[in-house]
Amino acid sequence: MNRSISLITGGKKNVFTVCLLQGKFFFCDLLRLLNFYLLPFAFCLFCFTTQTPCRAQETTWESPSVSIQLDMDNTIIPVGKGAVFCAAMTIPDYEPMYGVLKNGRVEIAAKMGHRIVLSPGVYDVVYGSGTVDQMLKKRVKVVEGATTVLKTDWSGLIIEVTNKSRANIREYYELYDLVSGNSYGMGQGVEEGLDEELKTWILPPGVYKIVKPGNNVNAVTNFGTIRLLRGELVRTSLVLDSESGDFLGFGHMANVRQLLNRENKWRTRSELAGSALLNYIPSSGSGTEKDARFTGTFQWISDIRYESGRHVIPIWSNMEEGLSMQSNSELQKYIDLAELRLTYIYRLSNIFSPYIRAFAETRLFKTQHRFEDRSDYVRVDSKGETLEVVKNAETIELGGSFSPVYLKQGFGITSILIKSLPVNFNVRGGYGARQTYTRDASIFNTETNILSPMTKSKITGVECLLFGDIRIGRYVLFYTEFDILMPDSKRDTWVYDGENRLRLNLTSNVNLLFKVEYWKYENVSDIQTRYQTLLRFSKYL
Repeated sequence: MNRSISLITGGKKNVFTVCLLQGKFFFCDLLRLLNFYLLPFAFCLFCFTTQTPCRAQETTWESPSVSIQLDMDNTIIPVGKGAVFCAAMTIPDYEPMYGVLKNGRVEIAAKMGHRIVLSPGVYDVVYGSGTVDQMLKKRVKVVEGATTVLKTDWSGLIIEVTNKSRANIREYYELYDLVSGNSYGMGQGVEEGLDEELKTWILPPGVYKIVKPGNNVNAVTNFGTIRLLRGELVRTSLVLDSESGDFLGFGHMANVRQLLNRENKWRTRSELAGSALLNYIPSSGSGTEKDARFTGTFQWISDIRYESGRHVIPIWSNMEEGLSMQSNSELQKYIDLAELRLTYIYRLSNIFSPYIRAFAETRLFKTQHRFEDRSDYVRVDSKGETLEVVKNAETIELGGSFSPVYLKQGFGITSILIKSLPVNFNVRGGYGARQTYTRDASIFNTETNILSPMTKSKITGVECLLFGDIRIGRYVLFYTEFDILMPDSKRDTWVYDGENRLRLNLTSNVNLLFKVEYWKYENVSDIQTRYQTLLRFSKYL
C-alpha cells in the first residue's frame, strides 16, 4: 500500500508510468471488444454491400433474376460436359445472341438466358451488340457437371421510337460510343399491334450517343446522349417528326411495362394533355394595330395491352383536337383526328405467330376551308367535268362529322426468317383489306381552286411486310424494308412502299450512305422514287 501511495504521490515520472500501464490495459480491452463484436459486424456489412448492387440492378430488368433464369432453362448437360450461361435482361428473342469463339470466329451461339453445353476447358465467350470485334469478351473455365455463369458486367438499352402523338413508328436511328466514336449500327422502332418487340442493345457501360442515320458521332443537331451503368437496363423514348425525321426529344419516360406489376395481365396507360395560348398586342401611337390570337389543343391517348400465356391483344387509340381564332374572325379547327388500332396475336412458337389486326381513322367534326379573302372556285364531279362556278365564296364545306373514314384489316402470320449475329430478317404475310368511305367528303386544290369529290375505294389482297439487316464486319451495314398489298396478279393494282439503306464505314472518320425510297399508291400507275447519297466526314482536331 505504501509503495502504491509512493508511486502516485511521487514525482512526475512515476505518475506518467502508471498512466502508461493503465492505457495499455484499456487498449487491450478495446481490442478484445472489436475482435468479439465489431469484426463480425464489419464482415457482414462488407458481404452485404458487395452483393446488394448487383441484385439492385436486376430490379431494372424486364426478365426474371439470374437464379430463376437458370431454373427456367431446360438445357440438358450430358455426363462429362459442362456449360456456360449468359443471363437475359429482357425477352431473349430480342437480345443479340452470345457465343463461343474459336480461331476468331463464333463456333457455337445461343440466345441469352440459355446454356451452351461445352466440354471441360477454357473458352473465350463473346456477347453484346455490334460486330464480333465490338462485342464484349470474357475468358471462362468450364467444369464438368457445372454451369459457369457470366457476371453481369454489361448494360442494356431499349429505345422506343414514337411520333408527337406517342404512336410507335418504324423509323431509324444510329448508335455511337461517345468515347471511342465507333458505331454499333442502326436501330429502328416498331409498329404497335404486330407483336414486334423493340431491339435490346447489350453494351459495355459508358456514354452513348444516338443520331440520325447518315450523321456521325460529332453531330450537333438531331442527337441524344445517355450514360449506361453496369448491370442496368434502361428504357428510353426517342420522339421524331414523322415527316422530316428530325429528333424532337430523347430521354427517360415513364413506361407502363416497367411501372406496373409484371404479373398483371392488363397493362393500361392513358394520358390527357392540352395547351392554350393567347397573344394580345395593344394598339399604340407609333402605328401598331391591335391584334389578338388564340390557339388551343387537346389530346387523349390510350395504350392498353393484354397478355396471358400465348395470347396478346394490343389496343391503341388517339384523339387530337385543335382550335384557333384571330381577331375579327371566327373560331377555326386546325387539328381533328381520331385513330384506333386493335390486334390479336397468338404466340404459337418463337418463330410463327398468327395475327388479326384492324385500324380505323376519321375526323370527329365537320371540316371547312376558309379563304383569307373572298374568292371564286370551281366544283367538279368525279370525272372532272364542271358542275358550277361559285363566286365570292368565304368558306367551303369539305365534309361532315366522321367524314371520311379510313379502315384497314388483315390476318396472317408473323415469322422470324433468320436471326444470327450478322443477318436478321422478319416477315409478316397474310390477307389484307383497305377501304375509304368518303361520306360526301371533298378535296379542295388550293393551287387551282377546284373542289372535287373524294374517291371511294376498296381493295383486298395478299399483304406482306419484309424487313431485316445484314452486317459484314464493321464496315458494311445494309437495312431493308418492303410493305406491299396485292389485290390481284396485275402489277398495276399493287400498292407498296419500301426503303433500302447501305452504309459504308470507309474509315473511323468517313462514312458513305446510300438511301433508296420507292412507293406506289392506289389508282396511280407511276412508281415514285427518291435517291439520296451522303458522304460524311468528321475529326476532332
